[in-house]
Amino acid sequence: MGIYNKNYLTFIWKDSFQRVLESLQLRNAVTWYIKNLKKEKKYAIINNPIMTTTFICSVSFNNSTDFDLIKFNHLMNDLWIDNKFDSLENFPNELTDSYIEKTLNEHSTDLKFNDWRLWKNKFINSFESFNQK
Repeated sequence: MGIYNKNYLTFIWKDSFQRVLESLQLRNAVTWYIKNLKKEKKYAIINNPIMTTTFICSVSFNNSTDFDLIKFNHLMNDLWIDNKFDSLENFPNELTDSYIEKTLNEHSTDLKFNDWRLWKNKFINSFESFNQK
């Protein structure tokens, strides 16, 4: 988890061809570091949390739904980069289902909210069932 500027995020994803290629992203991150930050350190450790992670758009293929998480994340990233997605809509809590529904209805013809909700519920249930064991 981290806080990134849009130029950096765009650079590390620039040649991923709409797929999650972690090795390519790591190579791009090192290239960015060498070109932009080699002499200037930009790391910190904080005592009080200032951000949180989310499961709403986690790329997980651990459940059997047909929802395309790669396409979903690509859409959310594009909207965010274009300032059309409020990633802090319900901060510090998860994005609301109604915001995801509105976003999908306005910006996608093939990603359906009910499919996303089914994926989300299965994803949450996998953690809940794990915690009960």
